Amino acid sequence: MMTIGQLAECANVHVETIRYYQRTGLLPKPPKPESGYRKYSQEALEQLVFIKRSKELGFTLSDIKGLLSLRGQPDACSQMCAATERMLGDVRARIQDLQKLEATLARLLEDCSQDSDCQILKALQS
Repeated sequence: MMTIGQLAECANVHVETIRYYQRTGLLPKPPKPESGYRKYSQEALEQLVFIKRSKELGFTLSDIKGLLSLRGQPDACSQMCAATERMLGDVRARIQDLQKLEATLARLLEDCSQDSDCQILKALQS
C-alpha cells in the first residue's frame, strides 16, 4: 500500500494527474480512513501505468475508459485489436497529413528569395 505521492512517483506522474483521473472515473478513489491518508494498492499502480501507456500510444481518455472496461472480458483481445487497428489508421492518416505539410513547407522555402518581396508571406495571404 502506498500514499498518493508514492503512487505518483512510482508511475512517474504528478499527484494532480492522479486526482484528475479519479475525478473523471478512470482511476478509483480508495476509501479515506480516519487517519486521513488514502492508501493505494499495487492494482491502482498497474491501472495508472495502463492509463499512462495508453495515452503515450495516442488513445484519448475516453478511449482509455473503454479499454479499462475490457479487462477480464472474454472478448477483450479482439476488442483491443479493433481499437488498436483504429488507432493505427488514425496515426497513418496523421503521418500522411504531416508529409503533405512537410512538402508544402519545403516548397515554400524553395520559392523563398529572402528579399523584401517574401513569397512565404504572399502564399500565406492568398
